Formats: sequence, structure tokens, C-alpha cells
Amino acid sequence: MHVGFVTPEFLRNGALYPGGLASYTYNIAKALLKEGHQVKIIFLGERNASYLYHDIPVIECKNFPHRLRSVLKLLFFKQIDAFIDRLFGSLSINFFLWKHKNHENIDILHYTNWKAVGAFRVSGASTIRISSFEPLWDNNPQKKTLDKRLCRWLEAYALRKFDHIFGPGKYLNQIIEKQLALSKPIDLLPTPAPDWTNQYSYAAENQKKLVAYVGTISYIKGGALLLDLIRQYISSYTDTTFVCAGKAGAIGAFHASDKLAEMTSSFPDNFTYFAHLNRAELHQLYSEANLVIIPSLIDNFPNTALEAMQSGTPVLASHSASLDSLIQDNESGYIMRNRDAGSWIKRIRMILYETSPECEISMQQKIKDSLFIHKPKIAVGRLLDYYQQVLDDYAQK
Repeated sequence: MHVGFVTPEFLRNGALYPGGLASYTYNIAKALLKEGHQVKIIFLGERNASYLYHDIPVIECKNFPHRLRSVLKLLFFKQIDAFIDRLFGSLSINFFLWKHKNHENIDILHYTNWKAVGAFRVSGASTIRISSFEPLWDNNPQKKTLDKRLCRWLEAYALRKFDHIFGPGKYLNQIIEKQLALSKPIDLLPTPAPDWTNQYSYAAENQKKLVAYVGTISYIKGGALLLDLIRQYISSYTDTTFVCAGKAGAIGAFHASDKLAEMTSSFPDNFTYFAHLNRAELHQLYSEANLVIIPSLIDNFPNTALEAMQSGTPVLASHSASLDSLIQDNESGYIMRNRDAGSWIKRIRMILYETSPECEISMQQKIKDSLFIHKPKIAVGRLLDYYQQVLDDYAQK
């Protein structure tokens, strides 16, 4: 099978970012290649180019035409900039597909809903995966703008154009089904775990426990809770080190970068911040951590959980991170259902310093068991069966 991934972003130069969607696309494309299938990644970039990225064929499409977009933005006093970019982005990438899909011999197109790239989807067999949801993915929800409303309308319009929609997390899937009044449920498919093994040993000689956070530090990722609980924790305890890795984003009306710089200066022995980590460094961090925390206000099965657990590290996550198919509280990890910093601190202390060796051994086995359906071969097999169903349904039209 030849699969074309249609996405607004992809990885560059082995970097961890631009984000989880790019990492998912990379992981699934590599897994499909390993199974003997053909893949092609078509994404919106800054140029028109074709190249290989770690043996994956990539086509980068430039959003066009820049001058027209600039004129429209000026005409609307720059009040709908994001909407204009997304509108033309979908037009650009689908115009390319319309011209080249048959020439490229692509059997099925796998769209993402991010930035509504499927709004002008081309005809043929296609499916769309939920990676986010505009009404909830808002780092400054107090600010109401026309641009936001139009972007949300465009995303809803794009989703409703697909007969086959799937997502990795039940929590977010159900919110979208209800808000958009979709005619049928969003299908639930497992995300493949990264294809790596634990190459690093835990930092057992270190007297301090290590707690890690990996991801954008922003409002929707629980940035306010994250920074608050870390500050309170290390103000009271000196036996634990926190490491945050990820780009700083907006948390409501302020930016996380200022608070991160201030905390780095105030707590040099207990807090470290990295704006960027490559994949090897990220893997090492997971392996050395005693706990990874995911305090997301809303999320959609973040790769962080799979990556940490694949390294054998337990995860403490908010219930709204949509990890219900992966983590069962106190069995294969830990789930928090409130957003009180004091409660998170108390739970972290219990996990790090009150968990018995027997419970740790039991959880390691439960983590291994929970990852079974996320093994690349199994998850990709489920996805291929889903692709075939989409192809069969299209053939019957």
C-alpha cells in the first residue's frame, strides 16, 4: 500500500520539534516502511522541494501566493491572519495533490485535522486523524477574536468532509463528536510507541530523584500548574530535581519564557530548562527520570507518555490528557483528576518516596503490558486494516 500523509508540519534536522504531530507522522511512516509499504509525506513548508528524511520521501509545498495573502491581510487589517494562512495552506497542498496524486501512485491519503489542511481535500480514498481541536487548543482563551472563530469554523468544515475520522484518545474524541454533532463516532486507534530500546541506565547513584516534563510549556499543556507546582515543591524540598524540556509558549496573557528564566536563576540546583533536545538526549532524559509528569489542561494522547513508558519510566498525567487507553491509575501509571498544585506535590512525593519496591516491580510489568497494543507492528497492523476499510468503502461508492 502507498500512503500519503498530508500535514502542515514535519520534523527538520532530527529535531524534537515542531511538535507531537510531526513526531507521530515520522514514527508511523517509519513503521510502515519497515513493514514494506510505501509512504510519502506532503507538508506545508517554506519552499517547493522533494527530498529524503531518514529514508522517508518528503514533499515540501510552499503556501501560495504570498503576495495575495499579504494583500488580503492588509484589507482585513490583519484581523484574520491565521484564517487566511490556513485557507490558502489547504488550497496549496491540495492543489499539489490534485496535480500529482495519480502520478505519485498514492492509494490513500492520511490527513491531519491540524490547521484544517483537509478543508479542500482532493477526491479519492482518504481519512483524517484527530491531533488537536481548535476550541480547546487556545493558549489565551480570554481573548476572543474573529480570527479564532473563523479558524474554528474552517476546522469543523474540514472534519465534516470526511467519512472516516479516527483519533488516539477517547476523551478528546467524545468532546469533538458532541460539539460538532458528528453523524457517527470517531474511531479509536492506538498510536505506535517509538521504536527504541532502553540504552541508558537509571541515575541510581544520584541522591536526588529526577522528575521530567517534556513538551511545549503553554496554557493548554498545563503550563500554569506545571510552573506553580515545581516552584512550590522545590521551595519546600531539596531532594528532587526537575527538568523541563520544550519550547516556551503562551500561558494566557503572559509568556512562559520569563518565568522559566527566573526559576532557573532562583533554583539552579533543583531546576533545569532545555528549550530543545535531540532524540538521543530526550531518550536519555526519559531513562534517567524517576517520574514524567503531564499536567495538560487538554491533550490528545501525547507522545511523551508513550516515549517515557517505553523507557520504563512511570507517568503521572491529568485525566484530560486523553491517556485512558494507556494508563490505569496506580497500575500502569498515575492519573490526577484535579488541578491543585498541593495535591500534585503530595502525589509526587508519595510516588517517589513512599512506593514499595514490590509495587515498583508490579508497575513495571503493568507498563509493559499496557504498551502491547502500541507496539509498532500491532498498531500499524490496526491502522492498515483501517486503511483497507476506507479503500473498500470508497470502491463501493
